[in-house]
Amino acid sequence: MTNQPPRVLIADDEPAVLQMLGDLLTFHGYCVATAATGMEALDRIASFPADVIILDILMPGLSGNDTLAALRARGIQVPAIAVTGMPDKASSGFLAVLGKPIEMLHLAQLVAVAARGTSAS
Repeated sequence: MTNQPPRVLIADDEPAVLQMLGDLLTFHGYCVATAATGMEALDRIASFPADVIILDILMPGLSGNDTLAALRARGIQVPAIAVTGMPDKASSGFLAVLGKPIEMLHLAQLVAVAARGTSAS
């Protein structure tokens, strides 16, 4: 079996945030996919089995909380990290909740910890 880099799915409705987070995690060696909505993230997970999911909480349509609930309802137990301008709006079930503006080094460290927990299985 080849040693694949951990896969990270990022869902955020702000294109600049998606680009910034995608670039950061790609630089750190992760395989990254992005989604602009919660529904797109749910569709994407079928073809991109992520090791870690990063969800914006306040997205139009499916919020990050709703997206996480839908993933869990499908039996997908991947670690999820919330990124949001309103950290108090995040539901339980996230590995961590990071406020915006995002502390990029902290996010990279959290993703590394979460990915180690899943890729070892």
